[in-house]
Amino acid sequence: MREIESALISICQEIGLKTQRVEGRSGVWVVDSHGARKIAAIGIRVASGVSMHGFALNIAPDLSSYNSIIPCGIDDASVTSLSKELGRSISTDEVLPIVEKHMYESLAKVSR
Repeated sequence: MREIESALISICQEIGLKTQRVEGRSGVWVVDSHGARKIAAIGIRVASGVSMHGFALNIAPDLSSYNSIIPCGIDDASVTSLSKELGRSISTDEVLPIVEKHMYESLAKVSR
């Protein structure tokens, strides 16, 4: 899971956004004078001895629904996206090659 977080932090950095881990919380965060905002979530599932990992990197979603819920059960932080933080339109097509590169590099460290 930590390698996935590392890859997501590297992805955001390459796109131009500083992100980080937050102690005691999974995922990737933007933390500044405006508080903490989650930009990427990570999940894991284990079934029949097989583990599956996944992530969601918020590129340009409609964030309005998050005003009506407490995302991830965290009531002292909000959710954000690359487009919102960088103040420009960002597409999945722009981000995908960067995701592939950094995920490959990070997961190669833990693969056999």
